[in-house]
Order: sequence, then C-alpha cells, then structure tokens
Amino acid sequence: IVEGAPLSGKSHVLRELVQDLAEDDAFAALYVQADGGADLFQMLADLLSSALDWPLTRDEARHWLQIRARASGPALVLVLDHLGRGDGDLRKDIEALTSNVFGPGVRVVLAVDDGAAGGLLKKATGRGASALAPRARRVKVGPLDDGEFQAARRWLSERRIGLMAGARYSADLRHPWVLRVMANDVFGAEKHRDETLTATLSPLPGLDLLDSV
Repeated sequence: IVEGAPLSGKSHVLRELVQDLAEDDAFAALYVQADGGADLFQMLADLLSSALDWPLTRDEARHWLQIRARASGPALVLVLDHLGRGDGDLRKDIEALTSNVFGPGVRVVLAVDDGAAGGLLKKATGRGASALAPRARRVKVGPLDDGEFQAARRWLSERRIGLMAGARYSADLRHPWVLRVMANDVFGAEKHRDETLTATLSPLPGLDLLDSV
C-alpha cells in the first residue's frame, strides 16, 4: 500500500514501478485507474476487453486472474491507482486477490490517500483488523527528504534550472508537485529555449503558482 497526501507523488511512484517491472523478466505489470468504479473485476474486464477487442465479463476476468495466479512464468502485478476509500465490493475484491484462493502469481500494489489505508486494514465495522491487514506492507510517500531533494536539484540543474541558496530550507519546495508546477512554467517559457540561459526558481512559491494550479 503506497499512501500519502493528495498530490504527494503516489502516481509517479507507481509509474516508475511499472517502468522498472517492464525490464524485469520475473514480473509483468498491469496498471489500473481504480477511481472509475467500485468493482475491481469489472474494471479489469473492461480494460482487457478494450485491449483485446473482445468482450469479457466480470466473471471471466476473475477466472483469468485465478488461472494466471497459479501459472508458471512472470508474476502479474496489479497496480491500482487512485483507489479511494476502498469500501464495499472493492475491499472484498482486493482481499480475495491477496488470499490463497488465487495464488502467488498475482501481486497487488495500491495507491491511497492518507487515512484510507487505515480504513482498508480495519473491518468494515471499524473494530479489529481486516483480512488484508496481515498481508499488507505500507509505504509512506511524504515530502522529499534531503537525499531526494538533492536528486531533484541535480535533475533540474541538468535542464538549466537552478534553486536559490537556502532553497533546501523551504518546506514548500519539499513537495514534489510544487517543484513540478514551478519547473513546468520554466519549460514552457520562450526564453528557456535559449540554451545559453539558466533559470532560477524562487525559494518561496508566489501567486503564479496558484495561477498555474
């Protein structure tokens, strides 16, 4: 379970995970935008139907996953983004996918907002641990730490975007989405096409950040 505040960068973490798994012969990743409905197997059926140009039902998608979970070859990693609260049928589907009913050939990675992970790991009544709790590992995505901030700073520097002295003390710049929006403004600027020029980001976001958002 990848959890963090809205816009903390969870989707980017999942994107990089999918990219890394594409180069790993032991895994095959399937990315699903899970905010479109509450029935996971129906979402999978719709996704596969579109990809294969062949109609599939919810039960057929579930049966395919059961076969895949016990087949030899690469493990299938279901990467579920924007999961929401995970109430009702969606919670049951995830619990089923991670149970012995399926098998080791299917793994699940979820991205949820702060607070939602705790709800997934408790019973619907709010008392006691859910069936998912003993199977889950939680990974927190928060503001950039010192190492991550320096990596972001190097990445920007390679693209002729610098940060003012003292920027590492700015709490605002530790949020990836703030850096992303500010950098995008530079990338889109006419002046930045001149490769002899270097831009410098302000250590404090201004009203232009609100305008961009």
